[in-house]
Amino acid sequence: LSENYHVFPDAGCMSSVILANARAPNAKYTHVAHDRLVDLLRLYLDGKVEHYPYPATVTSVLHAWSRCREECAAEKASELLALAREMQAAGVEGFVPNSRIFCSYFTVLSNSSNNEGGEEAEKILDTLDEADAIMWNAVLNIWAKSSHPHKALRTQQCVHKMKETKSAPMPDQFQFNAILNAAAFSGRDSPEQRKEALEVAVSAFDEIKNSTDNNPDHVSYGSIMKCYRLLMDPSIERAAIVKEIFEECKEKGYVGRMALRELSASLRPKDFREAVGESGELVSEKLDIALLPKEFTRNVPANRENRSEHRSGKSNWC
Repeated sequence: LSENYHVFPDAGCMSSVILANARAPNAKYTHVAHDRLVDLLRLYLDGKVEHYPYPATVTSVLHAWSRCREECAAEKASELLALAREMQAAGVEGFVPNSRIFCSYFTVLSNSSNNEGGEEAEKILDTLDEADAIMWNAVLNIWAKSSHPHKALRTQQCVHKMKETKSAPMPDQFQFNAILNAAAFSGRDSPEQRKEALEVAVSAFDEIKNSTDNNPDHVSYGSIMKCYRLLMDPSIERAAIVKEIFEECKEKGYVGRMALRELSASLRPKDFREAVGESGELVSEKLDIALLPKEFTRNVPANRENRSEHRSGKSNWC
């Protein structure tokens, strides 16, 4: 049909075929959906056909690439985003890239092995009049999941950029926890990188503690403890710092499972029991926050999804 321009499917037919392939679980159909969509958009832009697939097909194929772990995914997604912008420039209604399209593209970048994905995503944000919190979080996710040697610092810089951008929402615990998470999984190549990552983590934790708009939550406390455990060599000093953070965590009522687990991993059994208090002996066996005094956990979300981890954050970070 693509060679016979007098017999050609209409927009609904084109879109149905593309969407069916994009939604299929096998990655080979993602390639089929992509190739069909790219061919049809180019035919329209070249003036060879009158119809074009619905704009929703772009979002669907990008979403399919975001689920795909193939090396070519980022390149394919970039090609598709460029075509959508060409359609927009040609005045085709509905092809203005929106939050869903960009977030799908950012997810592709976060799954790729390209350490420059964060740079590319930030450049896209710079071209937009306004970006919502979901888009900013998607960019932070790219940095946090990358293997960039300075990913903790770049994540922190992105949060500060978000804070300084008038049209952007103000960062909250979620964004600062992203910095802590990126720091915890940084610095694996050298002591210098670990030192930098720990400095970033401490700075971010202090910033949210001193904020008038936000406060550390159970994820923040667990994450900063994790940073000290992974980025600082075992020592009496490290143990003392972790115990001090845990004492504050208890006082604020933010002892979640992550904080309890990090305390156990950072201290000797005797010190762990002393830090937890009267219930330390029993808690040390199961690391169950339900066994702790209620005042320790009073501000930890009680529902099952959030009881041990901040799920909305966990799905987006390393």
